[in-house]
Amino acid sequence: MIKMIRVVPILFLLLLAGGAKAETEAVTVLGLTMGQSTPKDVRDAFQGVRQTGVNRYSNGPMLNTRGDVGVRGVKETTFIFSEDERLVAVLIEMPKHRFEEIVDALGAQYELVRSQGLRSRVGNRSAEFRRGDVSIKLDAPHMSFDMSLLYAKEAFLARFDETQRREQEAERAQERGRL
Repeated sequence: MIKMIRVVPILFLLLLAGGAKAETEAVTVLGLTMGQSTPKDVRDAFQGVRQTGVNRYSNGPMLNTRGDVGVRGVKETTFIFSEDERLVAVLIEMPKHRFEEIVDALGAQYELVRSQGLRSRVGNRSAEFRRGDVSIKLDAPHMSFDMSLLYAKEAFLARFDETQRREQEAERAQERGRL
C-alpha cells in the first residue's frame, strides 16, 4: 500500500510533464520553426526570396517567394516576422483541390479545433488546428480555385484582430459623421 501511494504521485507528475511537453512543442512549417526562425533562415532555405515590406500588424519584415517550397502545388508563400525578426506567421497559397489531403496531413500532427464542410464538394471549406500558441488555419473559399494555409502565433492573430476591429469602428464612425 505504501508503495502504491509513492507510485501514484510519480505517475501523475510524469503524465503532467508529458502534457506540458506536447503543449510547448515547437511548430515547424517548411522546415522553419515558429517563433524562432529568422529572415536569414528563410533566405537560406528557399530561392527567389524577396522582401516585400514591413507587416503592419507585427511591425516586422515580410518576405515572399513564389513556387517551390518543397510542397507540391504551392503558388506563393509569405513569411511574416516580429520586430525582433522571429517568425510569427506563414501564409501559403495553393490549389484548392488538395484540401482533403492537407486536412488529413494536418490532422495527423495537430489538434482540430474547428471545421466547416470538411468532406463537402461545394461551399466554403475550412479547418483550424492548434498546437501551443500557434493556430493553423486552412481556408478554401467556394468561388476560388485556390486555398490559403496560415500558420500564426496567437499574439500576432490577436494584434491583427484588434487592428481590424479598431479600423472598422473608425470607418463606421466616419460614415455616421457623413449621414
